[in-house]
Amino acid sequence: MEILVKNLSYPVLILLSLVLGLPSAGFAAPVNGARNFGLGIVLGEPTGLSAQYVLEKDRKLDFSLAYSFNSWVQITADYIFMRPQWVNSVLKRSSPVSAYWGAGLLLGVVTDSKKDGDLGFALRIPFGLEGMLDMEPIGFFVELVPGMELAPSTDFIFQGGLGARYYF
Repeated sequence: MEILVKNLSYPVLILLSLVLGLPSAGFAAPVNGARNFGLGIVLGEPTGLSAQYVLEKDRKLDFSLAYSFNSWVQITADYIFMRPQWVNSVLKRSSPVSAYWGAGLLLGVVTDSKKDGDLGFALRIPFGLEGMLDMEPIGFFVELVPGMELAPSTDFIFQGGLGARYYF
């Protein structure tokens, strides 16, 4: 367990630095009158905390700190491109739901007793749907995330989940 805490301390500090180091003016000046920072949960593979920072109407940063059922504690960071026109063209009308895709990284630490403390690294390509409630600053999402593990071994990964965030 000591190895797990030691190995996780650096990725957690990096994630906190990224989130807290974002320009504070972004929080004071919301995009299109909306709130820019969301914090919530994601349930699935992996399950944990989810955060989102809105850069522009069509671009966002997604982060998570989660536990994978494959005995990993992981941190993810994704650059997201919102594509509301994809849903609108399928439904033939305007929708509060938006499709998205992106690219990101995963940094994980193995919690399995045989390999406790091993570090892992992967590339991710998230695809999903996201929507906001009309009267409340609450958003919901569902996503599928294929990827490629690069360390400690090379392998394909597939993750997915659904979640909710409250926006500040």
